[in-house]
Formats: sequence, structure tokens, C-alpha cells
Amino acid sequence: MKGNNGVQKQSPRFKFSAVKHATAIFFLSCLSGVCNEPYPTLLDSAQSAMQSNLWDVASLRLEAAAAAPDLPTEQAPKLRIMLAEALIRGNRPEEALKILDESNLRDHPEADFWKGQALA
Repeated sequence: MKGNNGVQKQSPRFKFSAVKHATAIFFLSCLSGVCNEPYPTLLDSAQSAMQSNLWDVASLRLEAAAAAPDLPTEQAPKLRIMLAEALIRGNRPEEALKILDESNLRDHPEADFWKGQALA
């Protein structure tokens, strides 16, 4: 595309990083209580993000689900394991190891597997 002075103008390019930052800002606002979504909605959203390999989005949604007031107590360990998985797959193994060292996850059947993945 040429401008008025005959100089080649570059068309605006789509910046994926800008979308990624906007998405992160949206989800961080949800964590701060702006979105107050119920636990089942947050979990469904996190699972969908995981199926799409959107590990950062899944991590944010899982953290929001863990803070949801309607989180069933018996679901908390499973949710923390899912968060550890998303962090590991998103190249954040140090954060995952901190979660996997929590006392309520030490005896979880999947904890050792994910610890091994984080340390690999």
C-alpha cells in the first residue's frame, strides 16, 4: 500500500502479544472479584482452555476456581493437581512444585507423576 508521498506504508500488523496481555488483564480482573463466576463455570472454562493448550488461561481460571466461594471442599485437591498440570505444561514448573508440596496433595495419587514431570 502506497501513501501520498509514494512511500510504501506498512499495514498494521496483528500483535498476538497484545491479545495475550488483554486476555491476562481480563482474567486477572476476574481473580480480583470483578467477575464473580461460580465454580462450575470457572472449572468448565479452565478445562476448555486446557483442551485448547491455553495453559496460561487455564492457570488463571483454575486459580479463580480455587478462590470461588462455592468450591466443594472435596474438589480442592483435584483442582490443585489440575493447576499444577497447567503450570507444568505452560513451562512454569517451579510454581507447580510449590503447589505439589502442599500438605493436602502429598498423598494424592497423581502428585508424584506431576512432580516428576516438573523436575524433568
